Amino acid sequence: MDLDRQQVDNHDTLLSSIPEELFVYILSFLSRKDLINASLVCKRCIREEARLYGWKHTYYNKTQIINKTWSIPRRPTFIDYKIAKSGLYPSCLCINGNYLICGTGVVESGDPTIHLLNLNKTVDVWDLSSQTKIFSLRGHNENITDICVDNTKIVSSSRDGTVKIWPHQDLPAVLTLTHKKPVLGVKFNDDIYATACADGGVYIFNLQGNLLSTLKYKGTKKSVRCLDITNDNKIICAQDKFIRLWDVETETCLESFRSPCKKRVTSLQYDPKKQMILSTCDKFIYQWNLNTGKCIRTLQDSKWDYFTSMTFDENKIVAGGLSGKLWVVDWNKGLTLNETRPHSSSIYDCKIASDEKIISCSQDQSIAIFQSDPESAVTLAEKK
Repeated sequence: MDLDRQQVDNHDTLLSSIPEELFVYILSFLSRKDLINASLVCKRCIREEARLYGWKHTYYNKTQIINKTWSIPRRPTFIDYKIAKSGLYPSCLCINGNYLICGTGVVESGDPTIHLLNLNKTVDVWDLSSQTKIFSLRGHNENITDICVDNTKIVSSSRDGTVKIWPHQDLPAVLTLTHKKPVLGVKFNDDIYATACADGGVYIFNLQGNLLSTLKYKGTKKSVRCLDITNDNKIICAQDKFIRLWDVETETCLESFRSPCKKRVTSLQYDPKKQMILSTCDKFIYQWNLNTGKCIRTLQDSKWDYFTSMTFDENKIVAGGLSGKLWVVDWNKGLTLNETRPHSSSIYDCKIASDEKIISCSQDQSIAIFQSDPESAVTLAEKK
């Protein structure tokens, strides 16, 4: 039986008039499955569902991880985000314990309906041990560019000019940092949020979301593509062919390192133990001394491709390329330990988990997970 508009309005008014404590008490009698079904038609149920079960136990669009064993150089047949036919691809990654957080973007297509149907890009949270996607956060209307996380919140940046801070126990973002141009990167610590913006600036916010300072290098408007925060609250950022070191308190640029290959820096990462920076540019990996500002080491291999992403731990460096290839490099010797091609197109991000798994995501709409010796791959896959 169809409800008329007056009945729907009365129904909404009745739900909204129930006190918060009573509403939660009523919902507590529902099974998890029934509560999820209720959340599909009621925004208030979505919020209370997250509070009742927590972000680690909330299920949205349950998916599976499909195991594929393969030998180099043969590439497995991946089952991935294409199955959902949403036009979304995984654009960035972050790991927190046994949870993988993935930002998404829309695949470039001549079909305008793809963009119309995907106004909200998702932040997907995966439980790697149970091999399921736990839930998706929605709120960005352009591609998500960076993700960082701790035990209390998830922080995401987007080309829509916003950074959203999502608490683990509630789905709606409680804090949004707005910018006039696309935000290409974000990092935070116990004191500040730092964002890399396409207008050439690094913006510093306090934890309440108030803008503290804007760091801009005179004479250039090139986009700041990525950044990191040092132990003493200094900012390291990549801007075109340069790596810049900023003092947040004085708002001054302390050092400006030019890439030896004189091409754009594509990624960087700060190592607090060794007080150094590792960056990629073209087909090279550079190691920088943070105190002297000098490039102290250059890694290169004739087989390496144009690097698009990079990460490292104490023993190895993992770098992804434009062609979809992934290289594992020995940190001490600088030699290539392994080379494989898990993706058919550019790798957007790669990470190393605490259990030595290597995770990469690509424009080909797949996320690949390897063991330390990538003789087998696991692909995060949408369930048919």
